[in-house]
Amino acid sequence: MRLAAIIAVLAAVLTASGQQQEEAVASAGFGGGLSLPDGATFAPWSFDSNWKPHGASGTPGGAFVIECSPATENAADFGLVINGNADFREISDGGIEASWSVTPSRNGSPRFVGIQCTVPKTDIPGGLDADGTHITVSNAIPPSPHIFSGKVRSFSFLGAGEGQQTDNSKKSSAWLTLDFPEPQEILLQDNARWGAQNVSLRIILAADQIESGRDYSARAIFRVPGAKLSLNIPKPVRAEAGEEWIPLPPPAPGTDWIEPGSALDFSAVVPRHEPAGKFGRVIAVGDHFELEKRPGEEIRFCGVNLVHGANVPEPENADRFAANLARMGFNSVRIHHHEAFLVGAKPRGDGAALDVTPQAWEKFDALVAACIRHGLYITTDLFVSRTKGMAWRAIGIDRDGTVPDREFKLMCAFYEPAYSNLVEWTRIFMTHKNRFTGRSLAEEPALCGIGLINEGNLGRDGVDGLKKCPASPRLGPNGTPQIRHSSFVIRHSAALPPSPPMSTARSKPTARSRFSSPSARSSFSRACARFCAMSSGVRHLSPTSTRATIPGTTCCRCATSTTSTPTSTTSIRASSARTGASRPLSRPTTRWL
Repeated sequence: MRLAAIIAVLAAVLTASGQQQEEAVASAGFGGGLSLPDGATFAPWSFDSNWKPHGASGTPGGAFVIECSPATENAADFGLVINGNADFREISDGGIEASWSVTPSRNGSPRFVGIQCTVPKTDIPGGLDADGTHITVSNAIPPSPHIFSGKVRSFSFLGAGEGQQTDNSKKSSAWLTLDFPEPQEILLQDNARWGAQNVSLRIILAADQIESGRDYSARAIFRVPGAKLSLNIPKPVRAEAGEEWIPLPPPAPGTDWIEPGSALDFSAVVPRHEPAGKFGRVIAVGDHFELEKRPGEEIRFCGVNLVHGANVPEPENADRFAANLARMGFNSVRIHHHEAFLVGAKPRGDGAALDVTPQAWEKFDALVAACIRHGLYITTDLFVSRTKGMAWRAIGIDRDGTVPDREFKLMCAFYEPAYSNLVEWTRIFMTHKNRFTGRSLAEEPALCGIGLINEGNLGRDGVDGLKKCPASPRLGPNGTPQIRHSSFVIRHSAALPPSPPMSTARSKPTARSRFSSPSARSSFSRACARFCAMSSGVRHLSPTSTRATIPGTTCCRCATSTTSTPTSTTSIRASSARTGASRPLSRPTTRWL
């Protein structure tokens, strides 16, 4: 009897130990995310009215924010801010309870606001399960990318069960389950149509319309079968002086960041000469750059962006700043987001954002001269964000406030006052004489490249962006757009398509597929030719030009060849939007706009 009792106790102990759950960790991530074992991460996302995705930023397991785009924009969902909070806690049965809530700053029309998780199809060989409904997943493109939608109380990711085949037509064991205390609207999307072999689960908080100040929330309990989840919320890490860390104080004002000749001086790593432009202009030869007076020698540029106030340092600091950039191993700089610090961030005078103060020129010129002196070639843009100081009425539109930069970029393609403003600024900016170098930027051999409009592709904001632009093309008979472009009006023979449905969120249709006939594509080519040249960094010979001066290249939106003849032997380079290939492009040198 005693032996039988001992055996029974041992059997009970062994059974209990065999049933003991394994430990697994779920980690709270930045921006309200939750990472589960095996790589499944659930995080807040929003898709705006143009299907542009916006992620969240914020602390782990706390407040987060989704900014649909810069607050300086005012079209569609531009400027919409969605404040949220994420709360995670362990529960007694080994699961993790997650709660998300969001509150929009104003009314808006995003396509989706919610929690998204994307998993590779290789992680779900058994398919998926929604309230007992088995969902098959394959590598083939399904008839509709939306393979499931509706309200559910439970959802499971299925792997291959022990002893089973990976044919996911057979229901297999779950490796992650979600239980919703209340019926929850979800959408399951197969992304094979866009070349991705994965599936996205979206827990929908709101779609299509959101109201200012209203709370949208969802709650889910995550479990890993056979495992007990513990929650890890990262804490701030502080480095303190000791055996492993030594303090590195900032340099005293007026001193170098990097000691010349020290181990951190990388000025000799990238080929560099002083001053920049010493051997003439940069030219494109075949697939590489050369200098005008050093034929046959390839030169490459390793550079860094200078943005906002970095472009207008105090003149006495400009030389030290440029010298330290050179010691960091750079031989070029991009002057970027500089215009607002030249013309001002608020409208002045007539509000055209064309007036540069002598003090601003002094600081900017000192920086340019210092960069050239220390062997740093320069590239810049003729429009980035100058409209922060541009009033609507300065370009002929009766509206209060300032012009959003993204709308100005669109208007430059077909609205003459905006284009004329860009032309006048180009004249001012490129012909201003730098008192330190004695040359204008148009004459400067150290200017290795230039972009006319930063991120200026016509389709960046989709058709919706064009429709919301106050100077967008008028719709003519049969709904076809009429684009006023300098001295001509182009009537398309095919209407622009409506905004894409949810299923095309990640598609990138080309203009060739968007227009139904060669004649329609040809019309669109003529309409966007000037804009293509602008976004490629190529100027036009006259304000009424209707063709891009890009010999033998293709229109970036409609893939129609251009044929006009270049007027200069000096070249710069730009990339084909269709292929990504780098091409030499004509850049006239006799005069600027």
